[in-house]
Amino acid sequence: MTFAPEPHEREYRSVRGLWFILILAAVMNSITTQVDARAFNDSASYSFYDTSSANSSSGGYFRAASVGQYIYFAPYYNYVTSQYHGVVMRYDTTEVFDLSGSYAFFDMASVNASAKGYKGVTTDGKYLYFSPFFNGVIHGMIARYNTSADFNAPSSYDFYDVSGMNSSAKGLYGNVFDGRYVYFVPNGNYESSYPGVVVRYDTTGAFNSPESYSFYDISGLNASAKGFTGAIFDGISVYFVPYNGGNSGVVARYSTTADFNTASSYEFFDLTGVNANAKGFLGGGYAKGFVYFSPYYNGAEYHGLACRYNISQPFNVTGSFSCFDIAAIDTEAKGFSGVEWDGQYVYFVPLQNSAPAFHGRIAQYNTSLPFNISGSYQVYDTEALNANSHGFRGAIYKFNYIYFVPYNNAQITRMEPYNSSVQIVSMPGLDLMETAAIFILTAAYTRIRYFPIRIF
Repeated sequence: MTFAPEPHEREYRSVRGLWFILILAAVMNSITTQVDARAFNDSASYSFYDTSSANSSSGGYFRAASVGQYIYFAPYYNYVTSQYHGVVMRYDTTEVFDLSGSYAFFDMASVNASAKGYKGVTTDGKYLYFSPFFNGVIHGMIARYNTSADFNAPSSYDFYDVSGMNSSAKGLYGNVFDGRYVYFVPNGNYESSYPGVVVRYDTTGAFNSPESYSFYDISGLNASAKGFTGAIFDGISVYFVPYNGGNSGVVARYSTTADFNTASSYEFFDLTGVNANAKGFLGGGYAKGFVYFSPYYNGAEYHGLACRYNISQPFNVTGSFSCFDIAAIDTEAKGFSGVEWDGQYVYFVPLQNSAPAFHGRIAQYNTSLPFNISGSYQVYDTEALNANSHGFRGAIYKFNYIYFVPYNNAQITRMEPYNSSVQIVSMPGLDLMETAAIFILTAAYTRIRYFPIRIF
């Protein structure tokens, strides 16, 4: 609990607070946080761990999400056993990366036989939501895990089959959380055709209650708005990534401030209007005011034509979008499966550049440079370091590392994009110890004088 100060106290605090800010600014001016980008093509930036060493059932994961110190990998298809599976993998980032004890595994199919074959996972901060796709048949069995509960307890998991409410609500390819709702992305119903039914779950409602779910078929608004491969949230809108078998470049956008079931809440833009080959994307991401679409397969070939949208510009204007062919730098740099951002660089996640060849060429784009020039990009082939470093389905940035999600096998590739250190440089007229002493005393005085009550 906090108490509001009297008016005269607020005035005195304002004056003292101003002096504190001035002093702190001077001190902080002498403290330089050096974030030196480790060389992208430095082999020392990369490490590898085969998680099948920790569990023989590990492998074939599809995207990841993080809560607290843990990273969770969504189970899809194990290439070694040739089985769709439900074994969730959890890595404790506070532990040694290449130590088997740092990993835990739980088979959701041991609780619900249908709980396997998931394409994606997202979180609302407490629960994980796994996006159902194929477990031998196209399915709609959403799985939820309570991250505040025991990872290995069956009671920590819940399941709900949304296809029982809407027959097209299955084959869902990824999901995204907007602060209240989880959106599941329509992709494949191989029993008939690609659907366009978006599934929305209200996290304020009961997980297993029909009233908590809504469905809307956006293909009724645009015939090409179906068969998506992920969703991206920019803080206001959700963007659905176009694929539809490699034949579509139509991005669908839903404004989360508008009614979910109203046609005017949705907009569409065809990226082929920017570049005739801009279609067939696989996932994407948001970074620094832009929405990025990851190039994969355009119906004829695997490609490297990455596109992005400037969210400060109108959505339905060609000039708001731009595209660049990463394969112009490296002819094998194509067929990516997602985008990750470390605060400075955008990384395109390597998956497959020919049938059936998986690859490990990570493409890096420097967001401080123009998007459409080759000098803004680098490509590095991690397969040259480790023969099993290829075929990833997404990546996740956590605590100064990027983890590439193993799909073709069980081996995680980890990259350290930054070599961070803090350097204290003395203030003018003071030596290093005097500068440090002022900083510590100022911080201590401020904590005691102004924040005697814990406020967070």
